[in-house]
Amino acid sequence: MSQSLLINGDITNPPSSISCVRDVAFIAHEFLDLNVIIECSAEKDFYYKFLKTFGVTDYIDDFLPFGRETGLRIDREYNFSPTVYVTEVINAFNLQLILRSIGFTGFRRY
Repeated sequence: MSQSLLINGDITNPPSSISCVRDVAFIAHEFLDLNVIIECSAEKDFYYKFLKTFGVTDYIDDFLPFGRETGLRIDREYNFSPTVYVTEVINAFNLQLILRSIGFTGFRRY
């Protein structure tokens, strides 16, 4: 059974860089074998439609209410442990830190 990476849905909204959100979901899903879950309020259709427009849902396993699943979280608050703290957004300035925090050490060079 894979571990879960839970991302606060509010962090996926602008001004976050949707390409950086997609990078986090892609790497977590494909390279770290994590179940990527977007935590959101009852408006999960909004998040699904928004993220689908940019191809992010290709790497999302589920949309669940806050606190229903356990695992590593990317969030603006330390409500649950363990949490990768993000001040406001996911963007090019904090992307590498987030990826290292979830266990990605980089691509292999041959």
